[in-house]
Amino acid sequence: MSPAAAEPVEQRVLILAPTGNDARLTQRFLSDAGIHSEVVRGIAELCAGIDEGCGTLLIAEETLAADTVAPLLKTISEQPSWSDIPLVLITSGGETSQTRLRRMTTLGPVGNVTMLERPFRPVTLLSAIETALRARRKQYEVRDLLKEVQSSERQVQSVLASIADGFVAVDKEWRFTYLNAAYLKLIAPLYSSASLLLGENLWEKFPDLRGTSVEDNYRKAMANQKPVSFELLYEPISTWIEVRVYPAPDALSIYVRDITDRKQSELEVARARDEALEAARAKDDFLAALSHELRTPLNPILLIASEAANDPELPGEVREDFETIARNATLEARLIDDLLDLTRITHGKMSLDKRTIDLHTVLADALETVSPELREKKQTLNVRLASVDCPILGDPARVQQIFWNVLKNAVKFTPEGGAITVETHGEQNTSWCVVRITDSGIGMTNDELSRVFDAFSQGNHAHNGSSHRFGGLGLGLAISRMLIELHAGKISAASKGRDQGSVFTIEFPRASVDEDSGLHPPTHRTDKMRASAPPFSSGKNRRILVVEDHVATRLSLTRLLLRRGYTIVEAGTVAEALERAAEARFDLVVSDIGLPDGDGYSLMKQLREKHGLIGIALSGYGMEQDIARGRAAGFTEHLIKPVNIESLDRVLRTWAEALP
Repeated sequence: MSPAAAEPVEQRVLILAPTGNDARLTQRFLSDAGIHSEVVRGIAELCAGIDEGCGTLLIAEETLAADTVAPLLKTISEQPSWSDIPLVLITSGGETSQTRLRRMTTLGPVGNVTMLERPFRPVTLLSAIETALRARRKQYEVRDLLKEVQSSERQVQSVLASIADGFVAVDKEWRFTYLNAAYLKLIAPLYSSASLLLGENLWEKFPDLRGTSVEDNYRKAMANQKPVSFELLYEPISTWIEVRVYPAPDALSIYVRDITDRKQSELEVARARDEALEAARAKDDFLAALSHELRTPLNPILLIASEAANDPELPGEVREDFETIARNATLEARLIDDLLDLTRITHGKMSLDKRTIDLHTVLADALETVSPELREKKQTLNVRLASVDCPILGDPARVQQIFWNVLKNAVKFTPEGGAITVETHGEQNTSWCVVRITDSGIGMTNDELSRVFDAFSQGNHAHNGSSHRFGGLGLGLAISRMLIELHAGKISAASKGRDQGSVFTIEFPRASVDEDSGLHPPTHRTDKMRASAPPFSSGKNRRILVVEDHVATRLSLTRLLLRRGYTIVEAGTVAEALERAAEARFDLVVSDIGLPDGDGYSLMKQLREKHGLIGIALSGYGMEQDIARGRAAGFTEHLIKPVNIESLDRVLRTWAEALP
């Protein structure tokens, strides 16, 4: 027997009556009421109809003999848990009916039973059937919802089973309620099946987690009802894992991921970073050591040459020769400074002493420094300055260095007899002070213009073995650009091509000037301007302790100071210096930093604490940290080798004027 295709099974009424006539009459009555019904012939057919699906059963008690009740009850009891088939039972009343009902009760549950005792009105039967069908429809709705839930659960379990992350769920009693295969493989490889852990206590199965960050974080998530994530090296399997914990009121969902590869990559990145930092430190140390080693032998050369170049007792030609020696020693020192400046700027360690200064004044100093080269190459210098001051906020020494580098570049690449023009523009109603330096030199191609401000970059002229024609390291313009940017300025280069000259334009933001304060003149004048000052010779009755392990520097420095009237005592080591200071009184210490048995910092600190001395550091180490350490130790000045005599005289004059 099959249900009618047009009617859903939950609307079908199965009728079991003692006679065919009774069944047909009932079926016709229900049909008139719009209810579909089917007549079954016996218990076997009724049970088959129940298995196929039905809305309710309409049974006359006379059909339920002792041998028919048991199969019916068995069929009803085997229905799904959501199914509670309504049964409308028509009885005749009296002792016989009670006997049958007692028999059914003793054999088992009879389901959801509504009893109608004859005689009853047709409307009563109709009401009972409709009520049973409504209840049955609700049961089928529950069935459909259960199917959806079960389908969703299967989908969730399928997803959890297939994800690469390990997943485990525990209830509030810390019992496992779900584990996927990835979790077993990663965390519990000794357990071949999830069934071996389901229902078991987490802490009993994994006692090694007790008292660890895992337990702390799990309990924290459960107590606070907030997600928690953490990483750890899981020692039992020597694996780095990432754990993400999501709490619910009565459970935790835990995701576990193997991050060993990521940690290895992070360690490799960290190792590479450390190696890079170590390489950078090694490079800085190398540059500092290289600077010291290159500067030290230049020091006696520059001291002696600069002193002799200013000695009026020497013939003019001899003084010019010494001036050439001094100028070239200064140039060598400048190349060393360029290397250190590049390192300072790229590492963000360049400190600027900014003040409001007149651009024209600083530019004049820079022009003075290149005047010897201009004369030597018989080049023409044309200077056209703006009619008003050009105030800028800058470090005088560094701004002068910028102009010196660009001017030096123009002189270098302009042939003998060429021309260099320097113009400034900076009217008071403009925002910028502009310096334009034009030369009639070899010019630049477009390719050269694109990299003219790159460090260690030289023009195409440097190829094919011609680099010695102009020399240099290719750092001057790169450093100038960096310094200009530190001053919030701009620099650009232009050229019409090879042998058509070059134009460099430098722009600084115009600074506002307080009329009462005026402009600050640069504190560092050029070597040439200092050379015109008379030698300082107020050393009478002043005793200086000179500490220097480089013999040539010590001898030349001692002779120069003796000629200025100072009383000099020499020392070549820290131990000798301490011994000399204990034997006699001194007014000043002039000391190198790198000494065979220690350093000048610790020496100066001891001399200051024991004897109240002040000092001048004279060293090839000139990084910012070197100068800062010197000040902390007690050095009032830090002169970087090679030192010309004018710089030394200036520092000595400042010191002498401060003495009582």
